[in-house]
Amino acid sequence: LECKVSGKIASGLVKCLVRVRPEIGLKTFVPTLCDSIIGSVDSSNGTDLDGQAKFQLQILSKIVSVPGKLLMPYVSQLSHVLDKTLPFLSKEDEELSGALLKNILRTLTLFCPTDYKSTVKGFDRPISEYLPLDDWGACVAPQDIQIDWNIPDQAMIDEASKILLKHLDKEVETLTHWMAGEKALTKEELKHSVTIILNLLQGVGSQLPFWEGQIVQHQSSKTNLEHHKHVVNTGENLHISYKGENIR
Repeated sequence: LECKVSGKIASGLVKCLVRVRPEIGLKTFVPTLCDSIIGSVDSSNGTDLDGQAKFQLQILSKIVSVPGKLLMPYVSQLSHVLDKTLPFLSKEDEELSGALLKNILRTLTLFCPTDYKSTVKGFDRPISEYLPLDDWGACVAPQDIQIDWNIPDQAMIDEASKILLKHLDKEVETLTHWMAGEKALTKEELKHSVTIILNLLQGVGSQLPFWEGQIVQHQSSKTNLEHHKHVVNTGENLHISYKGENIR
């Protein structure tokens, strides 16, 4: 059980299965993987995750990329896994737990299609009635395809905010004490805190309000550095903030 070759292959295969039927795939894999990972961490006395826990964590980090409403019943279990795995400092552990953190937050906050089809009827039909090859080169109007979208609602944003605030508070406090000279951090610990903050911000980035203040320019540029604003949702504008302030 290793993560560089077999782990990538296994996680890719399981991800494909879950994306076909996410409601069944999540129910099958998430509780089992969460319980196994937590059990491995609780029974371990080392500073690194064991091989089995890493292997399972890699699979778990891949299969959470599903429509957010389907992931909601498992958020508490996944949050428990994050609490157990994020403190590990090794490079591989940090990457795996960080990927899980980022993908959970993206699933709960990102506006994105949940299916990818090029026909009005879609591909979910028996082979006896329909062969996808028959649609090769066929034209279809985009407005007729009726693609399903992942649209975050208030409940999803609230869960993402809880995860963000729990871990961001801890890392900001650590860095604040370090900058004030009240706490010593090793190079690895400092990198670990900054990496967790980066994964948090990348995970919820689509729900952060734009920066309205003066643009920070480290060097002069002839390119306009202002963010381009695009409308992705005509409904309620949901934003995530940190203690009432813009996280950016």
